Amino acid sequence: MLQLLLASLASMVWSRQCFPDAIQPENRKNIFFDGQMMPIGIWENDWASSLLVSSMFEILTEEKLGFNVSKDRAAASRAVIYMLAGCKNVAGTAECL
Repeated sequence: MLQLLLASLASMVWSRQCFPDAIQPENRKNIFFDGQMMPIGIWENDWASSLLVSSMFEILTEEKLGFNVSKDRAAASRAVIYMLAGCKNVAGTAECL
């Protein structure tokens, strides 16, 4: 019984919207980029200001603009730059695309 209650509470928390007029998840769209449909990608770093800004961007992009968002995290800015450049290895030692 307790597990059922916790599961229902968790689903309510995860489905909460920040804006009362938010675009619902089932109505959000992907973008078409480089011949593929995909969500808008957000890379965030492991410090507070990065987490705050990326979360605000995610909320606004999903709820106000109506796009799906995919987030990933890196420990340092250098790793994010290498991944955005198309490198397979975040250390930057592998061949970049």
